[in-house]
Amino acid sequence: GMGQSSAMTPIAEDSEGPETFSNLALALAQGTHKRLGDASPLSILDSGDLLMEILRFVPLIVPDHVETLKEAVKVAVSGQIIHIRKGEHMVGANFAQKLAHFERGDTVLEIRKSLTLQGEPGTVLRGMLHIRKGASYGRIQDLKIQDAGQCCVLAECGTWVVDNCYFMCGHAAAVRGEGDAVIQANRTRFGGEGEIGQAVAEEYELPRQWIDTAGSVQEYGIRKNSCYGAFVKDSAEVSLTGCEVSYCSESAIFMRDAGSVTLRRCLLTSCHVGFTAGEGCQGSLAVEGGCSMRDMGREWYDTDRPPRLL
Repeated sequence: GMGQSSAMTPIAEDSEGPETFSNLALALAQGTHKRLGDASPLSILDSGDLLMEILRFVPLIVPDHVETLKEAVKVAVSGQIIHIRKGEHMVGANFAQKLAHFERGDTVLEIRKSLTLQGEPGTVLRGMLHIRKGASYGRIQDLKIQDAGQCCVLAECGTWVVDNCYFMCGHAAAVRGEGDAVIQANRTRFGGEGEIGQAVAEEYELPRQWIDTAGSVQEYGIRKNSCYGAFVKDSAEVSLTGCEVSYCSESAIFMRDAGSVTLRRCLLTSCHVGFTAGEGCQGSLAVEGGCSMRDMGREWYDTDRPPRLL
C-alpha cells in the first residue's frame, strides 16, 4: 500500500479526475501495480514505440528544425511529415552546401522509409527522389520537383500519393514506377517546360532530333522537354486523376512488362505521341471519362497495344 502524506489533499468521493496531487499519486500507483507488469500504463509511456507514434504527428520543418531535406529524411521516424519551406532545395545537399557548388550525388535522394513530403507555395526541389525498399507508403504534396539528370520521382516499391505537384523533367521521365510500386497522382502536372522543337539554341551543334529524343541539357539554360511523362515497368501501377501530361519528346505515357496505367479526367497535350507499349507489354491501360488529347502528333507510337485496353 501507499501511505498518504499530510501534505496531500484527501481524494474527494465525487472527484472526476486527477485534480489534486493525491489523485495523480493514486493514478501513478495504479499504473505501476506489479500485477500489470509490462502492460502497465507507465511501462507503455516509457516505450520507444509510443515515442515513435507521437513523433509521426510532429512535422519536421526544413530548414527550421533541420537544415536540409537530406538530414530531415535521415532523422525522421517512419510515417513522419517533413514540411519544406518555400525556396529552392537541392534534394541531397549536405549542411551549408550551396546550389551552385553541389557535390556529385547531391541531385539524388534515396528514401527508404515511409514519409510525407509537403511544401508550400514557392517550394522547389531540384533533383530526383528515389524511393527504395523500406518505404511502404507515403505522400508527396504541394511541391515542384525539377529533375537534375534523370527523373523527378523514381519509385521501386510502396504506395505513394502525389497531390497538387509539378514534376518538371528535362531528361528521362517525370515519374517512373518500377517493381511493385503504386503511384496515385491527383491534380499534378508531369512533363517538360517548353515547346517541343524550341529547346535548342542556334549555336548548339547537336542535331535537333537528338535533343527531342534525349531531353535538353540543363547547363545551357535552354528549355527542357521530358522524354516521357510517366514511365511504368515491371508490375508497377500508375493512376493519374485530374492531371496534365505535357511537353514530352517521346510519348506522354510509356508502359512495358506488366505495368498498368489508369487515366481519369486527364489532359495529354503538346507531346509527339500519346502512348507507347514497350517491350513485352502485358499490362493494362484504362482511359476513363473526361480525358482529352490536344496538340499531339499521334495517339500511339506504333501498332503495339497492351493486351488490356479499357
